[in-house]
Amino acid sequence: MRFEDKSKAQKEKFSAQCKLCNRVLSATLHVSSNFLRHLRLRHKEEFKEYQILKKEAKSSESKQSHFDRLVLGFVGSNVLPVSVVESNSFKKLIKFCSPNLRVMSRPSMMKLIDSTFNELKQNFISVIRKGTFFCATADIWSTKHRSFFGYTCHWLYNDFERKSISLACKRFSGTHSFDAISRMIHIIHEEYGLNTNNLIATTTDNASNFVKAFREFGVVNHGNFLDKDEDEYALDNDLTELANRHIEATLSSHIRCASHTLNLIATTDFNRLLKTKSLIYEKHRQVSQTKKKKHKSVKRQFGFSLEFEVIR
Repeated sequence: MRFEDKSKAQKEKFSAQCKLCNRVLSATLHVSSNFLRHLRLRHKEEFKEYQILKKEAKSSESKQSHFDRLVLGFVGSNVLPVSVVESNSFKKLIKFCSPNLRVMSRPSMMKLIDSTFNELKQNFISVIRKGTFFCATADIWSTKHRSFFGYTCHWLYNDFERKSISLACKRFSGTHSFDAISRMIHIIHEEYGLNTNNLIATTTDNASNFVKAFREFGVVNHGNFLDKDEDEYALDNDLTELANRHIEATLSSHIRCASHTLNLIATTDFNRLLKTKSLIYEKHRQVSQTKKKKHKSVKRQFGFSLEFEVIR
């Protein structure tokens, strides 16, 4: 169809001439119902062809959107740089697999990451608002120049299926003091709607900064370590101390990680125990030295260290 403006005063109204029958049709901008009605009543074969093309276009858009999501998952799950979508080798791979698909640019990828993150975040907030009881795990890990704080929320679904959401993986700058940890957790709680009413407990390792953070700012669960007749007295003392320090309990109760505790027992505590028995410690030292010599011998001979040994 050929379009012609009727007047400058009425820019939204225009006329179009059908190329099949030369009939002039009037319509309003952004409204195509008049043209489609003419095509359906006067040119049925062409209308069927139009419907097929429209369906294919929708299918192509859906396939492209699904492809973009898969690329996002590929980049995210493998922790790849966003610039990989502009790599010539990546584009050649996609073109070979499916020539009709378009590889998005780096800026488009960044926009998709932001929109997907905001969408997931709102879903997480909705889940937390609907839920009743949650627990959490927190950890800090460091490289030579950077530290990160990880925080994960856990709960049971209706069919008692365990669910988990990673709420944060944030850069942790400065000293990892107990008050800095408390502030970091408090910010995450406010962001997602967690509080001492719906968050039952938080599990961490045995690091002194975590332990002190929950001792100073957490809800104390006396049932874990006090006898029943001591609960009331200890609770009164803790509440009095809390009021005197003008500190509000903003964190949940604290649970030390059992796996980390067992690891400490098998390493640090075990070595301390060995040192109290000189004969056992000397035997252990001799065995350790023998193993080190064997590893060095294998490394000199084959160029790699002995990672596994047959236990006899």
